[in-house]
Amino acid sequence: MNNIVNPNQQQKVGMNCPQCGEFIETTVFQLLTALTLECSACHLRLNIDRMKSRTAFDALRKVHLAQENLEKKSKFNR
Repeated sequence: MNNIVNPNQQQKVGMNCPQCGEFIETTVFQLLTALTLECSACHLRLNIDRMKSRTAFDALRKVHLAQENLEKKSKFNR
């Protein structure tokens, strides 16, 4: 069994829509750069409040940088 993760494949994250329950899929990069998320089913727009979520965004930035560094190193070692 091969458990190697492709570093070029961004991990999908998200949440259930508070209005309709549909899963709103996003990426770490989108969470760090977008101002809103939109539910594809009911089109509810969720504003991202960076000030209230500062601790979470700082952690996401660290994860994103670690993923980028891993990708660079894995390309270098090929």
